[in-house]
Amino acid sequence: MFGTAQFFSVSWMLQAVLQSTLSLVGTAAMVSWTYYWVKIERLTWVLYSWVILILLALLLTDSAIFLSREKVLANLCSLWLGMSGIGYFGRGWAVRARALLATSLFHLLGILILPFTGGWYFLFTGAVMVFSLLVLAELQWDMRQPLNRLH
Repeated sequence: MFGTAQFFSVSWMLQAVLQSTLSLVGTAAMVSWTYYWVKIERLTWVLYSWVILILLALLLTDSAIFLSREKVLANLCSLWLGMSGIGYFGRGWAVRARALLATSLFHLLGILILPFTGGWYFLFTGAVMVFSLLVLAELQWDMRQPLNRLH
């Protein structure tokens, strides 16, 4: 999403429709693939929190684009880094995972660095998000022990 905004001169309205659709499909997949686990671990609030954060960010982004809300448009990168940082913090706190808490801090620090990226806001934001996901996917991170499964 952020690479497209940085490098391609595609209509922002077309990008909003396509990327919102992709985000909604991804969110539905996330819910479908994780619901059993979060229910067993009694963490459904974490899943619902992520869904709310994603939907809120999409709503703010799309309304900014379609209604020309310049203040929101000027802060889209901060908005998405902040929403992701909040989501990682909530999940990290819930499962007591320092890796997720560090990822949250990494996103929030990214907001402070944005003004110094020399106009590469979207590329920088995308890089922070992709780097975080790659690190979390490749490293085994600490978290509390799973709850006993009740079958």
